[in-house]
Amino acid sequence: MAEIRGVSGNQKNIRYLSEAWQRGRISHAYIIEGPEDSDKERFADSLAAALLCTQTKPGQLLLSETSPCGKCPSCIKAASGNHPDIIHVRHEKATVLSVREIREQVVADMAIKPYYGPFKIYIIRDAQLMNESGQNALLKTIEEPEEYGIIFLLTDNADGFLPTIKSRCIRLSMDPLPKTETAEHLLDDAGRSVVQILEQVRDMNAVKISKAAKDLEGYEKTQVLALMRLWFRDMMVYKSTKDAKRLYFPDDPALRQMAEEIPFEHLNEILIALDETTDRMNANVKAEAAYETLLLTIRRNSIRI
Repeated sequence: MAEIRGVSGNQKNIRYLSEAWQRGRISHAYIIEGPEDSDKERFADSLAAALLCTQTKPGQLLLSETSPCGKCPSCIKAASGNHPDIIHVRHEKATVLSVREIREQVVADMAIKPYYGPFKIYIIRDAQLMNESGQNALLKTIEEPEEYGIIFLLTDNADGFLPTIKSRCIRLSMDPLPKTETAEHLLDDAGRSVVQILEQVRDMNAVKISKAAKDLEGYEKTQVLALMRLWFRDMMVYKSTKDAKRLYFPDDPALRQMAEEIPFEHLNEILIALDETTDRMNANVKAEAAYETLLLTIRRNSIRI
């Protein structure tokens, strides 16, 4: 079976979902579980695009070289991040997904019928951050979903979900990307440029930040933001454990030094800013302006203590 466009490996999940689509047995709720380097979010995005692709017909393979087609109006909207029926649930704090956010962005929103396609799809990244109240708020929607509603719960640890949530979702375990592919992803020209900017940003003046933002605009935005998330994820891990073996950038002394010097609350602000940058770009804010705002936020929160 062919791979989903832009997603590596995980053929068992691709096969399972394609067969479910052919039988008309797509579920209303999935837990997509895997480590940080398993590309869960891109997998969910590709699956959402395939479900809404106007060229994907009942009985055909759901995930293949031709589904999603990447060319129909629905696929174009999905690729731009502006499909009204694909909702990425966001949270204000990097450490918790509140009951208010679940009620507003999922429970209440699902009562509104799809604007464009046959489904309305909710992608909840870091879903393990839902507290018990948030999970209970979501539970009734999972138990009695609208016919068109589909929820993807993305997590690196499904053990944090209530048993009632786990029992009502189809669980898909994602494999990590091959080590060689992860290394290539981090060490290509774009990766080296992003890392160099992150190493130097707190010593940059406004002119250098503006130039760095313009340089970043020349790279694929998904890769840039993913690398930045890995960088600050490493910083959080090292600050907590001092274990360089668990890092994607284990040999970078600048990262370890910054981890020692930047407070946890400032790292949290940076992670929130990364999510906000993704939202701005999905709303068609010019990439250079979005990157400049992000880099200024990183510099402000990277002060030495």
